[in-house]
Amino acid sequence: ATPSAATVKSWSAKTNERFRFSVKASRQITHILKLGEGSSEASDRLSKVIDLLGPRRGPVLFQLPPYSKQDIRLLEEFLSRTSGIKDRVFEFRHESWLGQPTFQLLERYGAGYCIAETEEMKPTFQVTGGLAYFRLRKESYDAKAIDKWAEKISQMSGGLRECYAY
Repeated sequence: ATPSAATVKSWSAKTNERFRFSVKASRQITHILKLGEGSSEASDRLSKVIDLLGPRRGPVLFQLPPYSKQDIRLLEEFLSRTSGIKDRVFEFRHESWLGQPTFQLLERYGAGYCIAETEEMKPTFQVTGGLAYFRLRKESYDAKAIDKWAEKISQMSGGLRECYAY
């Protein structure tokens, strides 16, 4: 659900000015409406509320469900209808999305791609939209794996306007 304006203002007041909030779009948008009818309006409402964060506002993550197979036309329609939302990032959990047609479309619309690693999927290293966004979602990481990721993140984020890693 979209947080209330009062909640968002409270978050902003409780953090220092260098802090950035990344917000994950609700399942209503990605899993129920599936980026289709009504999803752009719900996304616009979310964006207007999180804009209250001012300079603390970071990207909005749209995490598609694992059963959502590539549909370039649907993604392009959603990207077009939500072009007023800054720093949109997409995490695709079905391998059919992980190719140049998807990455080129995200780049064309200035949207980011979430480089994610899970127990089920290996990461696809691609940056789009001028920002690097990483989600390390395995159960645990040892010191060697963390060092390897730190090096990769540093390498991939050089020269970009922003980088987010979780």
